[in-house]
Amino acid sequence: SIDKAGDTIFIGDTPKQIEMTMQVVEAILADAGMKWEDTVSSLAYFKCRKDFGLFDDYCKANGIKLPHVKVHADVCRDYLLLELELDAISIVKS
Repeated sequence: SIDKAGDTIFIGDTPKQIEMTMQVVEAILADAGMKWEDTVSSLAYFKCRKDFGLFDDYCKANGIKLPHVKVHADVCRDYLLLELELDAISIVKS
């Protein structure tokens, strides 16, 4: 949840940070001509273990089936409550 100016947004609001993160990642995938279905693995890092279920809730509510592992860990910025890293593969058919 980092805006265009590089600032952390939705400080203290895990559901909003999840939503923003997922929207940004979806846009990155789309820019590469991919979709969530092209994801082969992902790691979701959470500052608070209690927030794990919020990620599952978001994915379920938005029809996203994402192979992932949730990790309780420090994230790169003090005010970020989660980070998402993923690997996606697109097979070009000729």
